[in-house]
Amino acid sequence: MTIRRSLAFFIALLVCGCTAAERAESVSGQPDAPGRMRLACTNGIDAQLVEAGSLRDGQPVDLVRFSKKGNERRFLAVGVRAAGQAVGARTLKLTYRVDMTEGSPPPIGALVFEEGGGVYYKVHLAPVATGELVEDVIPISSVRQASFSRDVDGDMDWCALEKLWIGLIMDGPAAGDFELSRVEFSTDSYKPPRPLEITGKTAGNWSVGKDPAVSAKLTLPDERPGGGQCMKVEFRFPGMRHMYLVPSVRMPAAELEGYGALRLTYKAKLPEGIEGLLVSLNEVGGAQYYADPPPPPSAEWKTVDIPFSRFVLGGWSRDANGQLDVGSVERVVVGVHGKASGTGGTGAIWVTDIQFIP
Repeated sequence: MTIRRSLAFFIALLVCGCTAAERAESVSGQPDAPGRMRLACTNGIDAQLVEAGSLRDGQPVDLVRFSKKGNERRFLAVGVRAAGQAVGARTLKLTYRVDMTEGSPPPIGALVFEEGGGVYYKVHLAPVATGELVEDVIPISSVRQASFSRDVDGDMDWCALEKLWIGLIMDGPAAGDFELSRVEFSTDSYKPPRPLEITGKTAGNWSVGKDPAVSAKLTLPDERPGGGQCMKVEFRFPGMRHMYLVPSVRMPAAELEGYGALRLTYKAKLPEGIEGLLVSLNEVGGAQYYADPPPPPSAEWKTVDIPFSRFVLGGWSRDANGQLDVGSVERVVVGVHGKASGTGGTGAIWVTDIQFIP
């Protein structure tokens, strides 16, 4: 199961963990005083509201104290009435605090309910800091429809917003405190705080697809600039036939919105007749978008930034909306395809430091 598909399955199980009564309950949410909370979904979790004994903006602060014993997936949700206007909003601005006494800090999730039965979700995969008050931003322009949603058009209508749940997504035993003191709709775009490392300073976990007529060997030698491993693939193409070699690395589970380009460091020797590398972003569902023009071969290490606007849909794949959806990208490919001249030839590709950059 791919990362993006598993997220859809993940959230479906979470919400199914809430009772029908909890899902139907109309929760208008955050009262006028900041720091006051209302529980919306707690099925499978021992949770209660407690007063923290401290003040925020001169008002008492509530905490949700929670404990979960099993390994099943559950959603601890607080019903909120967010400040600002939902129509036209691109992000939710949150102020929260998570203190864990057991388990790892769970990701933040949001459920959005539409009048008439439409339900949409967002899983915020950015790391959650613990033990401190955090100001965070969740992109909501690409919320996805939940499996049990009753909305025929499949598009969230923010004019028909009925209620909003914000909470913690738990997978495994967990215990701690959760405070949510501010939720605000904003028209600001989501801006990632830093580049997203796909391979990091390691070679990465690669797999190779190829035409049966292509011979190839993938290794992880200590040849990275500055030291460390990189990906290296050595190959041979037969001549005068279209061939492909597609080493790919899986995307990490991360917040993918707000990035604008792919950065990679590479060098490459290609057979005669092949003009450049095949660099593609592969979505869940099979759509493949490739960089046009392709990065050329280089005898020396070279770092390139390829804006997402330069990725076009490959004629060998299909996509219902015909647009690159960065949030659905599951693999990055750095390989080669085309016809080698004459009787063919050998080549090699070295790759390291793949990133998405804001």
